Amino acid sequence: MKQNIIITGGAGYVGASLCEALNALPEVESIVVYDELIRNDRRFFFGPSESTVLDKVRFVRGDILDTRRLSQACQGMNVMIHLAAFVDEPFTYSQHTQYDQVNAYGALAVTRALEENPEIQRLVHLSSSAVYGFREGIDPADAPNPQNGYALSKRRGEQYLEAFTASSRISLALLRAAHIFGYNRTSRFETLVHRMAFEALTGGCISLYGSGNQVRPFVALDRVAEALRQAALGQPSEGLLIADFQCELNAMLAWIRSRIPTVEYQYLTPAIEHPSQSFTHLPGIDEHSLDAALDAIRGQLTISDVAGN
Repeated sequence: MKQNIIITGGAGYVGASLCEALNALPEVESIVVYDELIRNDRRFFFGPSESTVLDKVRFVRGDILDTRRLSQACQGMNVMIHLAAFVDEPFTYSQHTQYDQVNAYGALAVTRALEENPEIQRLVHLSSSAVYGFREGIDPADAPNPQNGYALSKRRGEQYLEAFTASSRISLALLRAAHIFGYNRTSRFETLVHRMAFEALTGGCISLYGSGNQVRPFVALDRVAEALRQAALGQPSEGLLIADFQCELNAMLAWIRSRIPTVEYQYLTPAIEHPSQSFTHLPGIDEHSLDAALDAIRGQLTISDVAGN
């Protein structure tokens, strides 16, 4: 059976890589990207080369909360991948209204669109490891314990979709991604790995909050796109959590300093110990995948000599 897939938030960072992966598959007939472009970012529409053509993709501009427009965009689709989300770095309560509107109530809008489009039989939802909260020794099967505005909104979104699909014909694949890194044409540079790489490559200064002893989990972008691809096609998934490794932020800093020794750095609040999030099964830092991301970013720079900021 040919797959016709709608991707909410598909013009963003993860969506750009996912669209390229799905567009290349013979079993995928068409892809609708539904996105409001809330960051005013148009890079999705421009490929890395003239040979990059997403000939199966159709773009529909729309707000995730516009249930009527979303439902119309879903017509003729049989799979939905829900990526639309609002996230800020670092995660705080500062944007809690947008968190709730997009991440929680946006999921409710998705349920309405699914009710009106019974041909959609499969829903894939990308959530976040943030829903587990800050603690050590987490098992992916553990109950969520969200502890900030972003995590609370993501968990509410999960709950809305779980409750809806539990009483419907729709199968739900829920995936929780760790901190994502890896270059593509829509990369965001306020995230930890990308920000470190950019500052190191352009003569800037890396700033860390706290002592740097806090542990965070990370995952490469390609792995996230592959997990979503598998879930969209109904293939067996690797599990709830998508993560490659975990490490202290100081270990991340040591890695970038070993590659670019001239980089400057500072601790903004060194006396404050920020909480960690660590999992029982994840290995330590994967320098090979980090090197690949750093090399990709370096390869895209058009200016090799930038004054320090």
